[in-house]
Amino acid sequence: MSANGEDTFALHVQPQILESSPGVWELLMNGLIYLDVHLFNNIDMLIEALKNKQVLIIIDDLNRANIIGQLISKAISFINNDPIAGAPPIQIICPVWPRHYSYLEQQKHKTAKFAVHFLSAYNESEGEAFIRSQPEEISSAISVSEVRSLIQATSGDPLLLSLYFRGTDGQTMSGNPLTQIIQEFIDEQLIWI
Repeated sequence: MSANGEDTFALHVQPQILESSPGVWELLMNGLIYLDVHLFNNIDMLIEALKNKQVLIIIDDLNRANIIGQLISKAISFINNDPIAGAPPIQIICPVWPRHYSYLEQQKHKTAKFAVHFLSAYNESEGEAFIRSQPEEISSAISVSEVRSLIQATSGDPLLLSLYFRGTDGQTMSGNPLTQIIQEFIDEQLIWI
């Protein structure tokens, strides 16, 4: 991967790994150990391997964690920690659903070292236009009431709507793992409404 001419190392980790990691480098190390226990023996070895790279950690999906507030605070504390001498800077991306935005805003007032970026939600007509722009076999199979329910349940989130309709390798929507994840989110949201 390349960003601005630099090599980038990116790692996707689950909330359980964040929960069990006392620091950002341990988070990175634990995420790699989860993938393969033989990758690195210690943090110094990892730092050396990532020297001159941009490092990105994506923490997903915090939204299902029972202790989301604690995990968000922990991720923010990692950003606020002093870097290790000679280690590359680490960026953390942590997608958070709209119902947790107020918590992020509270944290933002405590520290200025992290940024919150909100995706602009589709209004009902934009969401419907997006859904109707999907391939005909998909968009024609969805009733007007289902379109409205889907937009309401996802809060018009463009990412969720895109993921909901993204097919992989010719899979149908119902067989697509991304669609199943988004459907679980929608089902959970409907309970909250």
